[in-house]
Amino acid sequence: MTIDGSITSVQDKFSKKYQEVKETLQLIGQLVEEHKGEREQLNELKQQEIRNLEQKVLERFEQEAVQRKEMEKRVVAMVEQRVAQLR
Repeated sequence: MTIDGSITSVQDKFSKKYQEVKETLQLIGQLVEEHKGEREQLNELKQQEIRNLEQKVLERFEQEAVQRKEMEKRVVAMVEQRVAQLR
């Protein structure tokens, strides 16, 4: 084998190895992008769930506030009625 043949052989091996590494890196890049997309979708779903829960909590607080006001009105009416009866 000649020096030129040896150099060509080594260059071919390095070229093949470089191509393998390049393809592996591209595959890793694709996987990273896929996982990034999945994480973004999951994050969006969780954010929507949080917004839904916040809305439900606010609605419940509003309902309780309305119920308290109605109860206060009934108590005030009962007190006024008793005061009127005592007069």
